[in-house]
Amino acid sequence: MCGMPHFDDQKESHAFNELREKEAEELAQLLGKRYDIPYVDLARTVVDNSAIRLIPESAAREANIVIFQINGKNASIAIQTPNNKKLGSIQEELSRQGYTASMFIASEFGIKKAWEIYKEVSYAKAETAGVISISDETMQKYVSLIKTIADIKKIVLEAVASSSAHALTTVVEIILGGAVATSVSDVHIEPEKEMVRVRYRLDGILQDVVEL
Repeated sequence: MCGMPHFDDQKESHAFNELREKEAEELAQLLGKRYDIPYVDLARTVVDNSAIRLIPESAAREANIVIFQINGKNASIAIQTPNNKKLGSIQEELSRQGYTASMFIASEFGIKKAWEIYKEVSYAKAETAGVISISDETMQKYVSLIKTIADIKKIVLEAVASSSAHALTTVVEIILGGAVATSVSDVHIEPEKEMVRVRYRLDGILQDVVEL
């Protein structure tokens, strides 16, 4: 019986944290309306590895922002408030890299959660011929996000559309993470004349995943 109070304390603490996060999201939505800036729930948004790489973690934390998506040459920045003196330097750095910026209001919890992805960014690279290194954290992220082959296609095409210098790395991570998530027996990457076809063997049958 002596263990029960500790268990109850954990439940109460978890419930309290959930309540705080909910209130923070509601506040962020109100601020978005006040400043006429779109609100984004980062807990329900796929944060693009290529986007988060644009700004070092130290700079993102100092400015209290996170860059969470890239669309062409436009970078989406999550901020808590537009009254942020550090935003100017972030926008200047993005401009130097050839990007324009779109602002979104996010909660403190959402931004801090997104910062955790800096730990997962792998910059997967070839180590020896035919071998690519991808961090366990990055693999697990895609495993948790992907439930179906349709999910893989959607996330891959979003990565390709980002036009990022790291898009190829991200696509490889998604394809491998998706293979683990969907429990396929093997992955086929088939170069053709005008495209590359990706297929998984699932239950003994080759299934189309995406064409690049």
